[in-house]
Amino acid sequence: MVLDVRHEVSSDNASEPEPSGTALPAIDQTDKLPSLGASEHGDSGGDLDLETLLNQVVEAESHQEKATAVAQLRAAVPGGAGIRVLSAVVENKSDARRLVAAQALGFHRHWLAAKTGEEQLLAWVRGERDPQVGAALVWGLRNREAVQEFLLHRDVGLAREAALGMPLSENTLPALVTAVLVGQDDVTARVLLEKLGTIQRRQLGTVVDLLVEWPAPLTVEALTSLLERLPQLPLFELLLERKGMPEWDPQQRGGRETDQARNWHQLASLAEKALLKAPGGELIRYLIGQSARDDAFARRHASFLRSAVNNTDTRFGPDLLGDLERLTRAASEDRLARMAQMLLELSHKLDAATGDRADALLEEWKSKSPELKLKIYHMQQGLR
Repeated sequence: MVLDVRHEVSSDNASEPEPSGTALPAIDQTDKLPSLGASEHGDSGGDLDLETLLNQVVEAESHQEKATAVAQLRAAVPGGAGIRVLSAVVENKSDARRLVAAQALGFHRHWLAAKTGEEQLLAWVRGERDPQVGAALVWGLRNREAVQEFLLHRDVGLAREAALGMPLSENTLPALVTAVLVGQDDVTARVLLEKLGTIQRRQLGTVVDLLVEWPAPLTVEALTSLLERLPQLPLFELLLERKGMPEWDPQQRGGRETDQARNWHQLASLAEKALLKAPGGELIRYLIGQSARDDAFARRHASFLRSAVNNTDTRFGPDLLGDLERLTRAASEDRLARMAQMLLELSHKLDAATGDRADALLEEWKSKSPELKLKIYHMQQGLR
């Protein structure tokens, strides 16, 4: 986005612009461009040149002139006096170079190492009325937790830039979840949901806690869109296996704890539907492996596994068959019978070559004993 010369080249080489209203604001794409090196004039000479470079960017008459000026401004590392020059331009509301100065401050961020630098940048954003300058200033806060303050900003361009630049941490998860649930901009929500899909297992517990303790009713649509982006296996373990579920007081008849218990069970129900909508390979492999090893698990989640296998992507078939082949070693006949049932339910997800492997595996299991052979035969005939 900022000090980016990709769109300041000749029209023959320019890429096709995104349709209006659909393009996401880019984040730190400038790092991919070649650097021309730092200014060789030292702090004083380089800082004096900043005024000239700013003017050249603003006054350039052609794409090529502007691209050259932008590249020079990117390469000129401002010292303390240069930062003051750029800051003065940003603070002068009538200066036509404000946007370029804000972009330069966001590109050269060494001045933010001091706490006062970040505080100054935050103050500028809070008081900014120009949407483009505001977005450029927010870009300067990328990968800093402080940027979460602007996720619900009234200007959607600024809010989107905040979403793109916000790091994922325990400290930013509350703001992220809030923006997804109550924000009005679909693009910002989409960016944040993509980030949510990368959270760690321990962070998932934080997200669920936030949803359970949410003080107001939430729509099914809002909760479902969020749950569908969360990592599937940890979500299954937490909400369907109830690992880490709080101890609700059964004698509690009202108040906050009752609301939390109701929210938890609503989340578990919606999570089950979200997981069954498009179960991933990791979840399916976990379900098959656990069902093969654990009788209680197999009984508890038999219906869920059956539905999940029916809805899983066909490309996972060979991997799932490989898991069953490995689980054959030292397996009891009861386990082999459960695995045979799972394999038969999985058979419609297998291509021809993998299907031949599955048939061979079933024949191998049948050879273990007459009783097992009869069980598998009945399964194949649709008998129970």
